[in-house]
Amino acid sequence: MIDPEFGFFGPPEFDAGVFLAHMYLASQSDPQRVLRRTSEWCDVRLTKRFAGVEIMRRILGVAQLPLRIGPQEKQELLEVSKEFVLE
Repeated sequence: MIDPEFGFFGPPEFDAGVFLAHMYLASQSDPQRVLRRTSEWCDVRLTKRFAGVEIMRRILGVAQLPLRIGPQEKQELLEVSKEFVLE
């Protein structure tokens, strides 16, 4: 089922980027595999930019996630997100 409130029509890099961001936020092993698997059909740079914004949004924005990580880990994720956006 698709919730139309969260539906998005646009570049595939958006979906790959949000997925990549949530791999980082959930502390999954090897989140970079998303980039390796999608590099054939996605612009990796744009995917990273979407991921960076999503990480920032979920740590600092109104739609924060209840992450069970400390301030040091949040700072590290924000550094990753900054690198992704500025890359």
